[in-house]
Amino acid sequence: MENESTHAKPHTWPRITAWNNLGPPCHARYKQPLRRTQRSTRRFLNRPCHCIIRPTWMLRIDMTTHSHHPNIDRLIHRVATELRTLLSERHIAEPVIIGIHTGGAWVAERLQRELGLTTELGKLDISFYRDDFTRIGMNPQVRPSHLPFNVDNRHIVLVDDVMYTGRTIRAALNEIFDYGRPASVTLAVLVDRSGRELPIQPDVVGEWVDLTPKQHIKLKGPEPLELVTTEHE
Repeated sequence: MENESTHAKPHTWPRITAWNNLGPPCHARYKQPLRRTQRSTRRFLNRPCHCIIRPTWMLRIDMTTHSHHPNIDRLIHRVATELRTLLSERHIAEPVIIGIHTGGAWVAERLQRELGLTTELGKLDISFYRDDFTRIGMNPQVRPSHLPFNVDNRHIVLVDDVMYTGRTIRAALNEIFDYGRPASVTLAVLVDRSGRELPIQPDVVGEWVDLTPKQHIKLKGPEPLELVTTEHE
């Protein structure tokens, strides 16, 4: 009688549940481990089971991510420098800064320090002012707007992270004017991308990028701040 301890137990794959177009979940039990070779992959896909369960390394990725934009500190410094020059040309000595949640508020905080402004920072959440509110519903992360100063006759610097269609800025302006009538509004954005739908343009831009409708750029943070471009197929 052979000693069973001298023989390794055959590998048995755990029970896997999958859903496909042919019906309800089915179970498949694989008796051999899959090896990452063309031969084993072909054998795996040709198994006589009406469901095909692909390991994660074989799944098709429908989104690619890129993070090759200029340094965020350099972009914010560029915006602050151009903003300081523009405000000086317009003879605006004591502006107040309002950032649009969420990325715009992060950039506004950095600009507040770069410009050395002492007035408390204002923050807007424009969820209720979006023109597609009735179509897409409420943002699950709605934050209260906070403007700790009187808007009337104040020179406002409105800050956002990425400007795309212009609809976010339109909504922000509508909310600001519900608080009062400012003397002026200067728009500063970290990134201006292609795809404008409304005739709204920023006064100060850190970087301009040309993207397709399937590409999206987003500011991640708050620490560290990073611009990430994703592409959906």
